[in-house]
Amino acid sequence: MSKIRRLRDGWISFDCPGCSSGCYPGTDWTWGESHAVNIDPARKPCWGYNGDDNRPTLTPSVRSRLHLPDGSVHTCHFFVRDGQLHYCADSTHSMAGKIVDMVELTEEGEA
Repeated sequence: MSKIRRLRDGWISFDCPGCSSGCYPGTDWTWGESHAVNIDPARKPCWGYNGDDNRPTLTPSVRSRLHLPDGSVHTCHFFVRDGQLHYCADSTHSMAGKIVDMVELTEEGEA
C-alpha cells in the first residue's frame, strides 16, 4: 500500500498523525490531517523525492505553521525518511520529538 497521494501538477500529499487531532482545543477551528509538497523542479519551493510511494524520503524537512484565532501558532515540522516521519522538537503537537511510521493509504487514497 502507498503512503503517498499523487496529486496534479507535480504535487504529492500524505497524512500526518501529528495534525490529525482535528480541532484546536477549546475552539471549532480545524486543521487538515494531510500535508502537500511540490516535487516539480520547475516550481519553487521544490522538495527532493526518492519516488518510492511506500518508503518515501523527502528533502529538506517539511514545516507548516497555522495561525489560530486565539493568536497562537500550530507548528508541524518533520523530516520524511524511508517511510517514517521524524518530528522535530519545535512541533507544537503531541508527536514532537517522536519517530512514527507514515500512514498507509487505502486504494482510494484515504487512510
